[in-house]
Amino acid sequence: MAVQGYHDRWLQYPVGTVAETGPVESVAVGDHHNWLGRLLDLLDQPVIASHIDRSVSVYDDANAAVLQLSYAGVRCPSSDPDPENASSYVGLHHPTEKPIDES
Repeated sequence: MAVQGYHDRWLQYPVGTVAETGPVESVAVGDHHNWLGRLLDLLDQPVIASHIDRSVSVYDDANAAVLQLSYAGVRCPSSDPDPENASSYVGLHHPTEKPIDES
């Protein structure tokens, strides 16, 4: 419902991740604000959403505290609980492994 609500509001689905340049790589460098952060207010988590500073990288010290939070709504109950702040879900952009900026 949150994804549909986002679509209804913005007339598009949330982007997988944000980067100033490509390729988008799975390393802790760059903006990397992702689809899940954009859905938090629609997942009834406005307090968490309000603590995300999108003017800086997700890895910036300004976002350190919010990155430590956990939200059970994005955890599969059968998943390994370590680390507690991880999500069990991903946004897929292609049926095979492919750089995001080539989709």
